[in-house]
Amino acid sequence: MKTTIEFASPEDIIKIRESTPWTSTRKPSYNDSLLRPEYALRKLRFPVGKTMIRIVPSIRPSIYDWMIGVQAISYKDGRHAHPRTLGAGKSVFDHAFSWLNTHKPGALFSKANRDGYRLLTDPISVFWVIVEEDSKFVARLFVGSGYDGSRGGAQGLGCQIYQMIKDLAGEANPLADPVDPEEGVMLCVEKTQPAGVKYASYSLRLGNTPTPMSKLISLMAEEEVAALCPLENTIRILCEDEEWKRLEQIGINSETISAIRSSIH
Repeated sequence: MKTTIEFASPEDIIKIRESTPWTSTRKPSYNDSLLRPEYALRKLRFPVGKTMIRIVPSIRPSIYDWMIGVQAISYKDGRHAHPRTLGAGKSVFDHAFSWLNTHKPGALFSKANRDGYRLLTDPISVFWVIVEEDSKFVARLFVGSGYDGSRGGAQGLGCQIYQMIKDLAGEANPLADPVDPEEGVMLCVEKTQPAGVKYASYSLRLGNTPTPMSKLISLMAEEEVAALCPLENTIRILCEDEEWKRLEQIGINSETISAIRSSIH
């Protein structure tokens, strides 16, 4: 009788790799649920130094351009995409915010209450890139802050890249369009993070010569090319039951959750 082996699923691997092999006590880990499990392992991570990326143009039949703006609901131990990211729909967190804002406004996050429940969304930029890793060209998903700096502080890297592309497109004779399928150039992202500094800083620079997508694709392994798909296919939207569970996990007591649920049924 032939022995069969069942390997861990991509979702299992994500959970397993959140700790080292020598971890003796497993603690609740950060549950980033913006991407579908099969794409989560493709999230791009920038090492300190320079990384050259090629932005992938919109892939048919996507209704989105090269970037999708995800409305992320973030909390202490995780985050997930608001349903309106892909068109329409109200989130359980919307109902919770409305109910608390009416009945217990002091429980919500604010400048005066940093420990309150943070139920509103943050902008996150997601787009496909091709990057060289270990001498191979691979498909990765950029997932970064789309914050525009309007409330103070630095712009998120996702916003910086979006603004650069937008400004280039607005020029009468743009020197380079990083998103053009054949004439697009590479984008150099340089990450710096001196010892003892909590947050990294990034600088952007355009490459000098066109890097056709057709050329890169010809150099990629078949499974890497197959991974590329319309951006909306990579985003995970939790069902209502999953959102209620997340609401419980952020510390809202069962009595309050019951009151919120009763108010919408």
